Amino acid sequence: MIHKPIKSLAEALGNNDFLPMGQKLALGKMLAAGAKEYVQDPEALDEVTVTSFAQQHGVSSAAAYCHRGPAASGAGLR
Repeated sequence: MIHKPIKSLAEALGNNDFLPMGQKLALGKMLAAGAKEYVQDPEALDEVTVTSFAQQHGVSSAAAYCHRGPAASGAGLR
């Protein structure tokens, strides 16, 4: 469970120094596409790396690198 979800979301959307708004939108698009694909065909996600999936959805390599560790740790993602 996220502690103070509204405040956390506002801070994430407001901090453009760390990650520009365009990359935040690309990460959101990637997350939504990943969730949809997971529901439809979860085994297909095992065939692609997180970095490759991010690139397919317009996420820059720098943004993917910064967020791959926290997002993938403990989830068995590559």
